[in-house]
Amino acid sequence: MVKIKKLIGLITLLVVLVGCSDGNNNNAPEKQLEKAQKELENAKEDTERLEEKLDEANETSDLIEDVQEEMGVENEENNSDDSDDPNETNEVEVLDESEVTELLEYSALGEGDSISSLTIEGREVNVVVEIADNDIFDDKSILAETVYSRAGDELLEYDEWEVLTIEFVDVGTVSLHKDERETNEYDKDYFPTEKIIEQLN
Repeated sequence: MVKIKKLIGLITLLVVLVGCSDGNNNNAPEKQLEKAQKELENAKEDTERLEEKLDEANETSDLIEDVQEEMGVENEENNSDDSDDPNETNEVEVLDESEVTELLEYSALGEGDSISSLTIEGREVNVVVEIADNDIFDDKSILAETVYSRAGDELLEYDEWEVLTIEFVDVGTVSLHKDERETNEYDKDYFPTEKIIEQLN
């Protein structure tokens, strides 16, 4: 920027000197004119070099942006613009019923247990479970407590729901809000056993 201002000043000086030379050739400061012309040429060369450096810098910046885009790194300025957009809505991923069914069958149900139905209405997960007979435990409420506890452990890993309601056929229904969860010493969220048993009894 300083060199560009210097170039403008030299051009102005050259115009003045040329004007003086035209008005009075006998008194024209030829040496100053030659010096000004040389400085003007040097300034032009400096300006060209400066423009080359700027072009190189722009190319480097473009290359960095391309690499960031390929790596999935977002520009901080773009992030701030997005977060300040009043029209932007935070989209919440919707739980898929088939995926939740598979998750609970794999992680929560005991041998012989089955899910009769599973629906997701708004932010509530509704499940109907049939507890199978067990040779060790005659009281199916104990088995139901285990199933609900395991289901809670799994679903508390997700944010896209608020209430988990499980109806255990011929046993009882447990319905807890996510806010009723607690956290253990391993920073793991869970539903307290006493709250589950209280509803089953």
